[in-house]
Amino acid sequence: MFFVFDSPGFYSFWMKDMSFPIDIIWIIKDFKIVDMTENIPPDSFPRKYGSNKMTQYVLEVNAGWVKNHKIEVGMKISLDDIFPDLKIEEDVSDTVEESRQVSPN
Repeated sequence: MFFVFDSPGFYSFWMKDMSFPIDIIWIIKDFKIVDMTENIPPDSFPRKYGSNKMTQYVLEVNAGWVKNHKIEVGMKISLDDIFPDLKIEEDVSDTVEESRQVSPN
């Protein structure tokens, strides 16, 4: 899941209702990776995971993805490489979400 926030900030995530481990990647405006947390277990709720650096995007992937793709802090990511069939869904209802969710088709 890819989260897009309107402005840079300190965003945290938890594993409520998750059934599998994930890696979380924190990304700044120019798509540079500034922090990562790997192999977060689903039973870690209510612990929250966040970065001590301001970010504008957060990417959640299956656990092991960071290691398997040799992702490192400081690298720039390309959404075209991660999501070749990218489809953006934006909520335009009266209820405003804090982020827009981006998911592959």
